[in-house]
Amino acid sequence: MIDEGTVIDEGTVIDEGTVIDEGTVIDEGTVRRVATLARLELSPGSVPGLVTDLNAFLGLIAGLERATLESATASTAHGPTAAWRADELKAPIGAARAVAGAPGGQGDVFLVPKVVT
Repeated sequence: MIDEGTVIDEGTVIDEGTVIDEGTVIDEGTVRRVATLARLELSPGSVPGLVTDLNAFLGLIAGLERATLESATASTAHGPTAAWRADELKAPIGAARAVAGAPGGQGDVFLVPKVVT
């Protein structure tokens, strides 16, 4: 839980009911309404902490939206320069070997439990 009074960025201090960005506020009523819609049961003591945490989260997102990326270097972990293994043709493993690791099988087919009655 993020404590009240935590400074998220310059000028943004988290309190219960703090306006984070252009009128965005999560209050106790909003937390209770969303919990009801999501069919979540919240203890009365947990609501104030959730208000603080959710407002802090919105503050972090607002800070990310203000971030400038002009000086950031591009990632090399993905894209056309990423190191991929060579695409090689291999022999299939066969039905018997594929079914061998299944929880249930009959011949060379998987047995799947009936889900819908």
